[in-house]
Amino acid sequence: MKTALKMLVVMALMVIMVGCSNNVKKVQALVMDGWPNSTVGDAFNASFTDPVWEDCVGERNVTFVQFTGAVQEDVPVCENGIKIIPKGSQVLIQFVINKKDETNIGFAEAPVGVIPVWNGIETSRIAYIDTDVFDGKTPRPLDGEAVILLVDYAYGE
Repeated sequence: MKTALKMLVVMALMVIMVGCSNNVKKVQALVMDGWPNSTVGDAFNASFTDPVWEDCVGERNVTFVQFTGAVQEDVPVCENGIKIIPKGSQVLIQFVINKKDETNIGFAEAPVGVIPVWNGIETSRIAYIDTDVFDGKTPRPLDGEAVILLVDYAYGE
């Protein structure tokens, strides 16, 4: 009886593990609109240190693949380049898979810092920059522009 129970548990775990890896493989094989030259997996695995891909289920049974990895250089996250994800910072990106089996980036966060000098001006003199919020250490949600620039970084653009 114990042997049969163990076999059942092992088989259940195998089914769960196979199901988990399918979503990760799907996201890694994805070719994103605007970045047609590489898959998500190839681009992200090459551009981030210690990449980790996890299959997850969130609130309300939302299925997503969570990617974490460290950027290998400072990554600008605004068009003027004043805000950056500092080199070595851990990034988290969640690829949401909806009921129609479509995949989109649903959430991204990373520590964001402010470069000390921008166009010859000390950034502490620019009134709209709040250095407490952009301390380069505290993970914070990234806005749409920052996500696009982060994906550009992953694709080497």
